[in-house]
Amino acid sequence: MPCPYGKRAHERQLHETYSITHGRGRVRFVGGGRGRTARRVVVMNQARIEQTGTPEEVFHHPASEFVMDFMGSVNLFNGRIESGKAVFGPLVMDHAASGAVEGQTARMFVRPYDLDIQRLSTGKPSLRARVLRIQAAGPQVKVELQAETGEAVVVEMPHAQFRESGINEDYSI
Repeated sequence: MPCPYGKRAHERQLHETYSITHGRGRVRFVGGGRGRTARRVVVMNQARIEQTGTPEEVFHHPASEFVMDFMGSVNLFNGRIESGKAVFGPLVMDHAASGAVEGQTARMFVRPYDLDIQRLSTGKPSLRARVLRIQAAGPQVKVELQAETGEAVVVEMPHAQFRESGINEDYSI
């Protein structure tokens, strides 16, 4: 006899489900019953609530570095504040935080699927990098790079886009 507390029972009833994970990147948005996704998510760190909100709010507008990293893969770029702007190697960006102090450390977090690889300059802000490894198994191609700043960078893209890019390992972009 099937377990009455299994997935089908959950989908038929309007019970809330709480999913707890300690593994970064293993977060699943479940709950609500009848196949609905969770309405609220709570992210905790060291027994302290870091952020609550809808799955979309928490994923797209993380309240802290911990939440950003916990919700999935992320690239970290280290820089500094110069003349009121955040400088990350050759990338210079307006700095939105008020009270930024000259020479203060700046950090920028970017998800791997939000980055693009271009073989030729497009005039957009960019970093030069060298392709270290290409992992093409799975639904996305994962390209591991070393930026000119020395930082490790991961870019994820669809297979068709990767094939069109023509990049290979040890390729400089």
